Amino acid sequence: MQNMTAQLHRLVLCAALTAGCALAQGNPPVGPFQAVHMLRVDPQNAGAEKTMLAAIAEMNEEIAKAGCAECIYHLWKVSGKQNGSYNYIQISHWPGGAVYLKVHNDPGYAAASARFSALRSVVQEEVYNRFEEVGPATK
Repeated sequence: MQNMTAQLHRLVLCAALTAGCALAQGNPPVGPFQAVHMLRVDPQNAGAEKTMLAAIAEMNEEIAKAGCAECIYHLWKVSGKQNGSYNYIQISHWPGGAVYLKVHNDPGYAAASARFSALRSVVQEEVYNRFEEVGPATK
């Protein structure tokens, strides 16, 4: 029974993370932006990184096929002493909202996204934001 409860908890967490990201993905900025997923993954889960990389590779293939090879996801992990609970970030750069919507509405991307639950299964917590450049620094 305890194992069933743990599985149910993971399923609810995955559904919540997926729904949160889906809501956040509406109305992207018009101009260039960075999409950043801050991820907390159990460092004791030996296969977590491999699982994330495989899921991201599949998504990246579909992003490139949809016409934006420069928009692919990049996975980074914390280096040195960790400050805070997030130990990975997933970053993608988008030249604008129109390209973002084109890729996210592509049938191949949608299919890969539906299979993206493999990555979500190892993520314990996530924060998703989009960042627009404020302006270049001046001398």
